[in-house]
Amino acid sequence: VYIDEDVRTDTYIVEEGLGNKILLIEKGMTIKDRFLITFLDNYKRVLNNVETVVIAGSLPAGVYFDFVGTLADVAFFEDKQVIVNCKENILNKIIGKRKFKIIKPDVRDTDKLFDLEYKNLENRLTLAKKVLGKGAEIFILNYADFAYFIANKQRCFQVLVKKNSVKNIKSMIGLEDGFLAGFIDGLGQACALEEAAKKGLATAMANAQTINNYIDNKEAMEEQV
Repeated sequence: VYIDEDVRTDTYIVEEGLGNKILLIEKGMTIKDRFLITFLDNYKRVLNNVETVVIAGSLPAGVYFDFVGTLADVAFFEDKQVIVNCKENILNKIIGKRKFKIIKPDVRDTDKLFDLEYKNLENRLTLAKKVLGKGAEIFILNYADFAYFIANKQRCFQVLVKKNSVKNIKSMIGLEDGFLAGFIDGLGQACALEEAAKKGLATAMANAQTINNYIDNKEAMEEQV
């Protein structure tokens, strides 16, 4: 959607020799209502070409919290499955009213989710029951680098890499996007939940080994499985 203000630009600085990485995030603009209307019109049109909708990230200034709920409802009306990867303040507005395929909270800048410290396994189990009980089919929680807790109403498990098994890490930006993409692709190929999780982890690992934060080819991911 074209807007009449400067678009936010994020800058990622990598000092390869030192291993230093710096992310500079601009504040961005306030979104006016007319741009939201245009966005919704475009969104409704592209829904005809997809089976799954992933709603991820944060909301710019000017966008109401339940806008994510609006996007989900439009997708549900068109019989699409919806996956949400957002922060707790957004999840609080949308869960409990809708049936999501996957809810993966964005916990990159916090050690707590719904007032529970998720580093604790018992708390992860409690969080899974809470989120699954509010309408999610699958709950995913990234509780450490390359470590994921996955649950549905039948079972739960954790997938993680062994210490020192991930080499040549160049960027941690986009790591969670990589995991979710690989996991969704695995589900789309009718993989079992555990196999989809392995594929997600392999995609995240391959993603972290590229300076550009994306995988250049499918083979790069398959080598990690």
